[in-house]
Amino acid sequence: MESFLAYLDLLMAWDKEFGEKTKLEKVEEPKDLKDRIQHRLDRLETFMKENKRDEATLLEPEISKFWSILSEEDKDFIQCVRIALEDDLDWNTK
Repeated sequence: MESFLAYLDLLMAWDKEFGEKTKLEKVEEPKDLKDRIQHRLDRLETFMKENKRDEATLLEPEISKFWSILSEEDKDFIQCVRIALEDDLDWNTK
């Protein structure tokens, strides 16, 4: 755990010094929880199709925190996104 925290500190220091912080664009979301989750899923799909990996990486945890109420189809989609991001695979929907 200590090595992970040290690595995280190193990444944060590097980003502060040299990088630009990538943040998700503020988007008006629906008030209803299920609609909000679906809105995020739609955005994640769009990010993956447009090869916007940084945005997809930031958005995925904002959906996964609702894992217990996601449908099996949505869970499968999230798992595929995770694999594609981790293994640097192209997102091809053809």
